[in-house]
Amino acid sequence: MAWNDDFWKDQYQSKWKQSSQKEKAFKDFITKKTGLILEDYGLGAGTSSYLTGNARSHDKEKGDPDFKIVNTNIFIEVTGPLKYGVGFEEDLWIRPDKIENAINHPDHDTFIAHRCENNNGIMWRIIHINDDFKARYIRGEFEDVYPYINHQREHYKAINASDGCIEDLNVLISYLKKDS
Repeated sequence: MAWNDDFWKDQYQSKWKQSSQKEKAFKDFITKKTGLILEDYGLGAGTSSYLTGNARSHDKEKGDPDFKIVNTNIFIEVTGPLKYGVGFEEDLWIRPDKIENAINHPDHDTFIAHRCENNNGIMWRIIHINDDFKARYIRGEFEDVYPYINHQREHYKAINASDGCIEDLNVLISYLKKDS
């Protein structure tokens, strides 16, 4: 199968609306709780429109986070499975390019907000891509996983749900209120 700049967008196009709704709900929640304004930052953030081409063709970088908080150096990537029923005790799967983007931008204070939903409700698990996390990533402490999703082999870094780098959403809210 030939890959092109739109390959992965084509694979997930049916999920864009759901993904966009997840991002918007998170954005609205953070603004309501902190008074901070999140501006769309990464390619496709805030829209379910089809954008052809790679990140560079839109003056973006591969793995750019979804949001930048206005008047700060804080960036947030919203991710997580789009399927229902993922247990809160299951590993978080994060695309390596999302972590590497944060590493490549030491001036960015980057967080990953990972959402999952099951019969117990919705849970947001937060990872601060701080110096300790970056060092652990570079040392190879997070396992590579290669699941098949939409009949395609994908690559993620698995972070154990009990890992100390995972925080509650309230920790992010407190951090944002302190930093603003």
